[in-house]
Amino acid sequence: MKKKMLLIGALVATLLVSTVYGAFLTYKGFVEIYGTKYPLGIVELDVGKLKPIEGLEAREDYLGKIRVWTYSDHAEVVLQLVQLSQIVTNFRSFTVKVCLPLDVVLVVDITGSMGPYMEPVKSELLDLMWVLATMNKCPVQFAVVGFKDYVGDTIVNPSGITDDYDEVETFIKGLTAVSGVGIPQSHYLGLLEAERLFDDEPNSLVHDKIVVFISDAESGYNDKPDFSYAMHAAWGLADKGVKIHSVLCGKDENPEGAQLRYYAAISGGNFVHAPDGSRFVPGVTSNPTWIVKLTPITPFDSFRLRLASSPPTEKKGYYEFGIWVDFFCKAVPWHEWFVTELTAHLEKAELPPYLPPPPIPGPPPPPIGVALTINPIEQDVGKDIIFSWVITSPPEVTPVHVELTLDPPVGAVIPFDEDLHLTGSRTWKAILPAGEWTITVTYTYIYSGTTYYAGAMGTFYVK
Repeated sequence: MKKKMLLIGALVATLLVSTVYGAFLTYKGFVEIYGTKYPLGIVELDVGKLKPIEGLEAREDYLGKIRVWTYSDHAEVVLQLVQLSQIVTNFRSFTVKVCLPLDVVLVVDITGSMGPYMEPVKSELLDLMWVLATMNKCPVQFAVVGFKDYVGDTIVNPSGITDDYDEVETFIKGLTAVSGVGIPQSHYLGLLEAERLFDDEPNSLVHDKIVVFISDAESGYNDKPDFSYAMHAAWGLADKGVKIHSVLCGKDENPEGAQLRYYAAISGGNFVHAPDGSRFVPGVTSNPTWIVKLTPITPFDSFRLRLASSPPTEKKGYYEFGIWVDFFCKAVPWHEWFVTELTAHLEKAELPPYLPPPPIPGPPPPPIGVALTINPIEQDVGKDIIFSWVITSPPEVTPVHVELTLDPPVGAVIPFDEDLHLTGSRTWKAILPAGEWTITVTYTYIYSGTTYYAGAMGTFYVK
């Protein structure tokens, strides 16, 4: 199919003198396919003036704003800057910086196992806050979330996402690692709280959003290993365009290493290994703005900056970008000004080859309780041992099977099929070989069409 593209642009002339040619212009962009017009959106270009150049200068000036309304997915915002004048300046470098307002939620594991890393982490978070605020020319806001093992233990700075840096700094300094010394940790609680904070922020949809997630342990649910809850929460953020930068403290081992890499991979973030809890700022601060460099610039040179590489412009909505120019040049004495032209318009992006998205995990199953008791835990050969179990299974799951297995010190596993008895006991006479035995009760059930397993394990001794 041959497509004819109509590109409507907004042109603004800017002088390096006190005169301002800037204007506030609104243009509409559309695509015409076989005579039918399909709207892409609206671009507003509002450009101010640059200060005069006097002699040799290195400077950064604010150029203006671009406001974009996109009516369809995959609409590209295209900027083009052209030098129109004759040889009037000797540019050594010229950089255009484009950015969006940025919201950052710092999610920190504050369980006891983070104790050895907490002080370096807090110091690094304070550095990160000021680095992001300095590097990003657009406004930057922060929030801090501390999570533990159970619902109700999560803490958040009083104002949520805020530009009150003093409040954020004070809250970070007050973080302490207590309780929950063992593993795993409830990653999903921190991720869900971050999503809630973004949802509560009125301008979140038109801001860049990132989560900095810090932990040293694998994911869990109610202090038991479980990745499904955290995976579901991470997808909830990724689907809203939130990048998750994952920071792993301690040893880089699985499953925690694989899990934190997963959060970063599905959201377009970075994974950073910080063994002692420090030096993770560079991994998080990469590319805070979109930067295009042209060195040197000569008469009639031009370049195009396509903002479609930014995830926000790939979704319907409203976006507001700030533009800065950073240059190092020398003004020619007999030509004290030069003219540039900035244009902005929307184009229909070329769609990449279709790749099926990775499957989004369904809702996690409800918690299942499995309790196992052994009486006594040490017994002579030929004497009785009583195994008792209680399985708490909610009505929304479908029971399939309950099985007990005995694993001797040597030899084959001994199975006991208990069919669907969710509560019961079994008396067993101790047999050889002597030593440490293991008993496992396994509960098989179905939830939302998927088969799951829950269980408990214990050890006893045969003399």
